[in-house]
Amino acid sequence: MKHLVLLLSLIAPATLVLAEQLNETTLTDKLNGTELTYTYSGGWKFSIKYSADGVSYTMHNYNTPWSKKYPYQAIEVSKGVYFTSWFDLGRNDYVTQLINLNTKRLYGSVLLAKEKIHFEQAIINELKQN
Repeated sequence: MKHLVLLLSLIAPATLVLAEQLNETTLTDKLNGTELTYTYSGGWKFSIKYSADGVSYTMHNYNTPWSKKYPYQAIEVSKGVYFTSWFDLGRNDYVTQLINLNTKRLYGSVLLAKEKIHFEQAIINELKQN
Protein backbone atom coordinates (compact mmCIF):
# COMPACT_ATOMS: atom_id res chain seq x y z
CA MET A 1 0.00 0.00 0.00
CA LYS A 2 2.86 2.38 0.84
CA HIS A 3 4.34 1.70 -2.60
CA LEU A 4 1.04 2.50 -4.29
CA VAL A 5 0.73 5.79 -2.40
CA LEU A 6 4.32 6.67 -3.29
CA LEU A 7 3.74 5.80 -6.95
CA LEU A 8 0.55 7.86 -7.10
CA SER A 9 2.25 10.83 -5.45
CA LEU A 10 4.93 10.72 -8.15
CA ILE A 11 2.51 10.35 -11.08
CA ALA A 12 -0.17 12.84 -9.99
CA PRO A 13 1.84 16.06 -10.53
CA ALA A 14 2.92 14.99 -14.03
CA THR A 15 -0.66 14.07 -14.90
CA LEU A 16 -1.91 17.48 -13.77
CA VAL A 17 0.71 19.30 -15.84
CA LEU A 18 -0.19 17.23 -18.92
CA ALA A 19 -3.90 17.87 -18.38
CA GLU A 20 -3.27 21.63 -18.11
CA GLN A 21 -1.26 21.59 -21.34
CA LEU A 22 -3.98 19.68 -23.18
CA ASN A 23 -6.62 22.15 -21.99
CA GLU A 24 -4.68 25.13 -23.34
CA THR A 25 -5.67 26.41 -26.76
CA THR A 26 -3.22 28.99 -27.97
CA LEU A 27 -4.36 30.79 -31.10
CA THR A 28 -1.80 31.97 -33.62
CA ASP A 29 -1.65 34.63 -36.32
CA LYS A 30 1.31 33.01 -38.12
CA LEU A 31 -0.81 32.38 -41.22
CA ASN A 32 -1.37 36.11 -41.75
CA GLY A 33 0.27 37.06 -45.05
CA THR A 34 -0.08 33.50 -46.41
CA GLU A 35 -1.83 32.67 -49.66
CA LEU A 36 -2.53 29.08 -50.71
CA THR A 37 -3.89 27.60 -53.91
CA TYR A 38 -5.05 24.02 -53.48
CA THR A 39 -6.99 21.35 -55.34
CA TYR A 40 -9.24 18.88 -53.56
CA SER A 41 -9.17 15.23 -54.62
CA GLY A 42 -12.62 15.73 -56.18
CA GLY A 43 -11.27 18.46 -58.48
CA TRP A 44 -12.43 21.65 -56.73
CA LYS A 45 -9.69 24.29 -56.79
CA PHE A 46 -9.49 27.22 -54.39
CA SER A 47 -7.16 30.03 -53.40
CA ILE A 48 -7.26 31.37 -49.87
CA LYS A 49 -5.63 34.41 -48.24
CA TYR A 50 -5.04 34.89 -44.52
CA SER A 51 -4.61 38.36 -43.05
CA ALA A 52 -5.10 40.20 -39.78
CA ASP A 53 -8.46 41.33 -41.21
CA GLY A 54 -9.63 37.75 -41.82
CA VAL A 55 -9.65 34.98 -44.38
CA SER A 56 -10.96 35.29 -47.93
CA TYR A 57 -11.12 32.78 -50.76
CA THR A 58 -12.00 32.27 -54.40
CA MET A 59 -13.15 29.14 -56.21
CA HIS A 60 -11.36 28.70 -59.53
CA ASN A 61 -13.85 26.21 -61.03
CA TYR A 62 -16.49 28.95 -61.32
CA ASN A 63 -14.13 31.96 -61.40
CA THR A 64 -15.86 33.39 -58.34
CA PRO A 65 -14.73 36.78 -57.08
CA TRP A 66 -12.81 36.84 -53.82
CA SER A 67 -15.13 36.46 -50.86
CA LYS A 68 -15.36 39.12 -48.21
CA LYS A 69 -13.00 38.62 -45.27
CA TYR A 70 -14.24 36.48 -42.41
CA PRO A 71 -12.69 36.29 -38.95
CA TYR A 72 -10.77 33.05 -38.53
CA GLN A 73 -9.01 31.15 -35.80
CA ALA A 74 -5.85 29.07 -36.15
CA ILE A 75 -3.87 26.80 -33.87
CA GLU A 76 -0.32 25.78 -34.71
CA VAL A 77 -0.49 22.02 -34.10
CA SER A 78 3.23 21.57 -34.81
CA LYS A 79 5.83 23.46 -36.83
CA GLY A 80 4.22 24.27 -40.19
CA VAL A 81 0.94 22.48 -39.38
CA TYR A 82 -2.18 24.56 -38.66
CA PHE A 83 -5.78 23.81 -37.71
CA THR A 84 -8.08 26.61 -38.86
CA SER A 85 -11.78 27.45 -38.74
CA TRP A 86 -14.14 30.18 -39.84
CA PHE A 87 -17.79 30.79 -40.62
CA ASP A 88 -18.76 32.06 -44.07
CA LEU A 89 -21.77 34.26 -43.33
CA GLY A 90 -22.55 34.76 -47.02
CA ARG A 91 -22.97 31.04 -47.74
CA ASN A 92 -23.84 29.89 -44.20
CA ASP A 93 -20.89 27.43 -44.32
CA TYR A 94 -18.73 26.40 -41.37
CA VAL A 95 -15.19 25.55 -42.52
CA THR A 96 -12.36 23.72 -40.75
CA GLN A 97 -9.04 22.85 -42.32
CA LEU A 98 -5.88 21.07 -41.26
CA ILE A 99 -3.06 22.61 -43.29
CA ASN A 100 0.37 21.00 -43.48
CA LEU A 101 2.76 23.45 -45.14
CA ASN A 102 5.63 20.94 -44.82
CA THR A 103 4.00 18.24 -46.96
CA LYS A 104 1.79 20.66 -48.94
CA ARG A 105 -1.38 18.82 -47.93
CA LEU A 106 -4.67 20.24 -46.73
CA TYR A 107 -7.59 18.40 -45.17
CA GLY A 108 -10.91 20.20 -45.27
CA SER A 109 -14.29 19.75 -43.69
CA VAL A 110 -17.16 22.09 -44.49
CA LEU A 111 -20.70 22.02 -43.22
CA LEU A 112 -22.39 23.48 -46.30
CA ALA A 113 -25.44 25.58 -45.44
CA LYS A 114 -25.95 23.39 -42.36
CA GLU A 115 -27.18 20.59 -44.66
CA LYS A 116 -24.35 18.85 -46.50
CA ILE A 117 -20.84 17.83 -45.43
CA HIS A 118 -17.76 18.29 -47.59
CA PHE A 119 -14.85 16.17 -46.29
CA GLU A 120 -11.80 15.89 -48.57
CA GLN A 121 -8.06 16.14 -48.80
CA ALA A 122 -6.22 18.49 -51.14
CA ILE A 123 -2.80 19.13 -52.59
CA ILE A 124 -1.40 22.63 -52.05
CA ASN A 125 -0.35 23.72 -55.55
CA GLU A 126 1.03 27.14 -54.63
CA LEU A 127 2.21 28.64 -51.38
CA LYS A 128 3.09 32.32 -50.89
CA GLN A 129 4.17 33.66 -47.51
CA ASN A 130 4.99 37.30 -46.72
